[in-house]
Amino acid sequence: MTPRQTPLLRPNPLTVALLFVGLYAGQGVVGSLVQSGLPVVMRSNGIGLDRIGWLGLLFLPWVLKFLWAPVLDRYGIWSLGHRRSWILLCQALTISALAAAAFLSPTEGLIGVALLLGGVICIAATQDTATDALAVEALAPEKHLLGGTMQVAGGYLGFALGIGLWLPIYQHIGWSAAMLAAAGCVLLGSLPLWLAGNIEGPQRRSAVHATGAPLKASFASPTIRRGLLFIVFYQVGSRIGIAMLGPFFVDAGLSLDTIGLIKGTVGPLVGFAGALASGWLLKFATPRTALQLAALLHAAVYLALAGVAATGVGDPTVLGVLGALEAFSFSLVFVALYTAMMGWCSPIRAGTDFAVLQSADALLAVIASLVAGQIGHSFGHSVNFALAAGLLTIAAFPAMRLLPTISR
Repeated sequence: MTPRQTPLLRPNPLTVALLFVGLYAGQGVVGSLVQSGLPVVMRSNGIGLDRIGWLGLLFLPWVLKFLWAPVLDRYGIWSLGHRRSWILLCQALTISALAAAAFLSPTEGLIGVALLLGGVICIAATQDTATDALAVEALAPEKHLLGGTMQVAGGYLGFALGIGLWLPIYQHIGWSAAMLAAAGCVLLGSLPLWLAGNIEGPQRRSAVHATGAPLKASFASPTIRRGLLFIVFYQVGSRIGIAMLGPFFVDAGLSLDTIGLIKGTVGPLVGFAGALASGWLLKFATPRTALQLAALLHAAVYLALAGVAATGVGDPTVLGVLGALEAFSFSLVFVALYTAMMGWCSPIRAGTDFAVLQSADALLAVIASLVAGQIGHSFGHSVNFALAAGLLTIAAFPAMRLLPTISR
């Protein structure tokens, strides 16, 4: 038997959970810097909401990653692990880029920082494609709920490190120390992958190469096409609401330390709990019901934020509670959605299928960031949050007609 035909050692569930939490946490560190860290730094330096909204363009690699996902499906170092080889390469590049960013200035060299972080996002998007494919291939269908839970839980752990740790270090020590700390967090998250070895299923090269044009096959799949429509209608409200949450906290008068506590410590811890709660919910409720409940809870939180923004309440406790509830509801949404998405993917083009679905969500995030920035600049935060609440209410009911069949 050749190495690629030999059944691989299956590590225990705890090892698998730690591996995926570590990988998604590393990606969460990168995402949090661009989605929350940099906007807060820019707003605290007096930069307008309309300009901050353009940061959403840095997430374009997540929108476009489906274009190179077929390369990741087809090629890799098979002896090291098809998916594992790509992940290790991306992690090494990410750590190097974050360390290099420590030598730039976030104010005087903002363009250079943005370009470098854009490159990091491109690398992270590539790693995310390989990691998602690894989750689909290494986990049996009945374990997809574990995969979806670890995706979200790891992401929130990354946010805890990328915001809860990064913002205080930035404020009290400086940019360079904060970026080096971020690089160290990504390095720490990569250790479980090295220790676990290769956990991929006994997939053969012939099966991968026999798929022909995986991107064309993905778009030809009725399940993927229906899933794309569902994601557009289901996610637009969430994306518009979260885009200006960090700048809203700045405008409400909170200090960077307080924002770091809310978004980087309390929020991620509550979000982590929400991911576990969603996993529990999906054991008893249908995916449709779980998605509806998550959207309605998220809508209620944004409606409350709209009221707070309209009345000018700046009490840290109130804002902290709402920030925590937003994180909890956001995690419910994503565990339910990602678990469903794993079930929609074909085993022989898992990377491409999942990338196509996630790219649609990323495109929404980019557009929502631009739209939310303009709405917030022209009409205020209250209008932006109210719009998010209304769209999420629509997502909870009419959008469910688009939901593809999910394998339980």
